[in-house]
Amino acid sequence: MIIDKELNNIGELIDFSSRPNQNKDIPPRRHYYTFRGQKNYNYTLESSLKRLVKERNIELFEKRLLENFKKYAQILEPRVCGSIWETMVLAQHHGVPTRLLDFSLSPLVALHFALNGDTYEETPVVWAVGHSETHKVLPSKYLQKKDESFSVSFTVEMLNELGLSINDYSRDMGSHSMLFLEPPSIDDRIVNQFSHFALLPTDLDPMDDFLKCSKEITAYRFIIPPERANLFRIQLDTMNITDRILFPGLDGIASYLRKRYYTRY
Repeated sequence: MIIDKELNNIGELIDFSSRPNQNKDIPPRRHYYTFRGQKNYNYTLESSLKRLVKERNIELFEKRLLENFKKYAQILEPRVCGSIWETMVLAQHHGVPTRLLDFSLSPLVALHFALNGDTYEETPVVWAVGHSETHKVLPSKYLQKKDESFSVSFTVEMLNELGLSINDYSRDMGSHSMLFLEPPSIDDRIVNQFSHFALLPTDLDPMDDFLKCSKEITAYRFIIPPERANLFRIQLDTMNITDRILFPGLDGIASYLRKRYYTRY
């Protein structure tokens, strides 16, 4: 089920992240939801791999992309020679199209990416997906592994211990389940962005219809009225949620300064 809400102020998003469904009888908790910001309300939750290959053989293109990334990158990054899941995370992190879809455990980071532009002529949106609910409908061997690890999300190590190939994962999940992956802290960008990935099975890419039809999982879309977007952007800057922090390095500083001195500010 997907519920639309208009975002009136940033505080609503912060309060929502710690108290599901705004039920005051439920004690606050961390990381019940995972968040994704998108610049346009009409954009689907589709992986970069799916956008690249369209209706062509996604498994074949994925195999070739990851094999070539591993072949060319191993002299620069030895970790690329680990499992297929380590290769996939590194590839996604460096811009190669994969089946991973970027989320964040921080609603403010997601809001930053929803507003990550110079103008707000579209209607930005922040998605909130209950990953705890999502994991409740996983196949039993995945649930057992999660319980054994006392973990909220899955890790590369947990997928390795399950001995999974990409095809195994897509077959196990079918069109009825998927999991969220917390990537290893390979650099400051992943840490600062509080990164979280949706690992999309082939039959659930894009994942909108899955969320829309699910009775067990509730997803929210916080719609940002264009007239409030600039105010929210300034408020995020005040809280130091900027490219300078989320993209450590000279490129992040340059991007921050370009937006900081844009005429709308």
